[in-house]
Amino acid sequence: EAYSKQLAYRSIRAWNMPAIKLTYFAIQGPAEPSRLALTIGGIPFEDVRVNREQMLEMRASGALQPAGTAGGQLPLMEVDGKPLAQSGAQATYCAKLAGLIPSDPFLASKVEEATQFISQDTRERTIAPTMRCKEEEKAAMRTELAETKLPEKLKVLDGMLASNPSGYLVGDSLTIADLHLYV
Repeated sequence: EAYSKQLAYRSIRAWNMPAIKLTYFAIQGPAEPSRLALTIGGIPFEDVRVNREQMLEMRASGALQPAGTAGGQLPLMEVDGKPLAQSGAQATYCAKLAGLIPSDPFLASKVEEATQFISQDTRERTIAPTMRCKEEEKAAMRTELAETKLPEKLKVLDGMLASNPSGYLVGDSLTIADLHLYV
C-alpha cells in the first residue's frame, strides 16, 4: 500500500516537476541522500560533479554564496534557478518530492530525529573530528572511534531498527532517514 501511494505521488509530481541542478564533488558525501532520494523518486535532475579547482573557481566568483542563502560551500542545489544551500535542507526538499517523508506529523518528526542523530551525533560529532585532527593525533582518535565511540552510536541505530518490525528506521516504508543511514 505504501508503495502504491508513492507511485501515485510520483505520477502527480510528473506533471509539475521542478528543474533541479545539484552540484557537488564526485564522491558520496552530504549530497548523496539528495541524489538517492531524487533517483528513487524518479525525479530528473542535473547531477553536476566538480573537482576541487572548479569549486575554488565557484567560490572566488561568488557562485557558492548566492544572495539570500546560508551558502558558501558545496553541495549547492538550484530549483527552477533558485539556490538552496545546506545539505540537510536539500535532502529534506528532495525527500518531500520523492515521497520519502511520512505525512503523519509524528512519524515525520521521528524521521527528523533519526536523520539528526545520524548527521549530527554520529557523523559530525563522532566521525568528522577524526578527519580534521592533526596527523599525530589521528591514530589514537581513530582507535577510540573504532573501539568505543562508533559502536555506541551504532548500538543506538541498531536499537531503532530492532524496535521497528518493518526493518526501516521509521514507519513501514523507506524514508530519507534510511538513506542517511545508508550513506
